[in-house]
Amino acid sequence: MPKGIAVTAETAFAWRQNTSDVIYSPPGLPYFGNAYNSENSYVGFIPSIELEWAPNAFLSFELFYSGLIKGEYFVSDSGNQHNIALITYLRF
Repeated sequence: MPKGIAVTAETAFAWRQNTSDVIYSPPGLPYFGNAYNSENSYVGFIPSIELEWAPNAFLSFELFYSGLIKGEYFVSDSGNQHNIALITYLRF
């Protein structure tokens, strides 16, 4: 891999501790409404990947992708849509 480029991949599995817990979206807003099933505690699978390029010690560009592959917490009427976050950073 070229100098100054780093790739990081990670994954997480999310469960609620008990059925009265609510889960939150990446901006910190709770999921409410009929899109969830309060009887199940498995929320989903969250794969993430980050690509960083630092051409020098004072500047870096980062591209971050994370998605929620919904589990049993979300009821079937919410469809197969995934919640996806694509974030870019410019740091100097």
